Amino acid sequence: MSWRNAYIPWYRIAEEVLAGSIPLLNDKEIVKFVSQNKWLIIPSGSEKDKKDSIIRSDANIYFDLSKAGEITIGFVCNTLESVRRMRNLLHGFHTTEKDNFIRELQLLDDRYTTHIERKIKAYHFAQTPEYVKDFEFTTNRINDVLLSQAFSRIDKIMEESDINKRTTGKSWRTLAPTINIARVVIGRNQDEFREALQQLKPAYQIALRIKTDKEITIAKRKKRKQEERQKKYNAFIQNLKDNPIRARKYRDAIEKWNKENP
Repeated sequence: MSWRNAYIPWYRIAEEVLAGSIPLLNDKEIVKFVSQNKWLIIPSGSEKDKKDSIIRSDANIYFDLSKAGEITIGFVCNTLESVRRMRNLLHGFHTTEKDNFIRELQLLDDRYTTHIERKIKAYHFAQTPEYVKDFEFTTNRINDVLLSQAFSRIDKIMEESDINKRTTGKSWRTLAPTINIARVVIGRNQDEFREALQQLKPAYQIALRIKTDKEITIAKRKKRKQEERQKKYNAFIQNLKDNPIRARKYRDAIEKWNKENP
């Protein structure tokens, strides 16, 4: 039996706990998500295998069974796209999500840690990266100040990364930031595993709702359009009230306006 099959019962627990945010897979499909480095990124639904998982543009939860008797669980942004998306938590568009996200992380116990890392690929774009911690704190200490400090560190790593890319002449980024939003090591116990996922689930679901820059622009444009339409509609209705007409003509006028202003 392949060592990858050891991940199947733990994935089944994740299916139960993260219902609605995780696809239901058969055993063969589950093992496709297990990497040679012995971790499994829990898919959100659109990925077909681990190759798709490692290039996700949003946050993910992974678990690692590589150490005997232990499970490492991480809630992370491990790609540049996912880091950029998570940074939009600071955007005014996501004020409510940011406040709720911080509140959920503050509920975690002291075992969970948050850290910003430097992801280094010095020799080849496909090499196994080296990770170097840059900033770390106990997750439940998070507040607006710590969140801003964390993203300030990320911005500095990105600036260094941009300079390196321009000066080294390499076709890939030799340096990039990653975010371990919350990481914990637990015993290999199903109840502990279930509890850890339950604790991470609310913040994880918030993270999956964070929009990209493009999505925010589209959403704001749509909101402005809706507000402008509502303003015109209110003015139209007020005009009807100021110039009373029979109920039938009133309904017909509203119906015509809606057709002309979809």
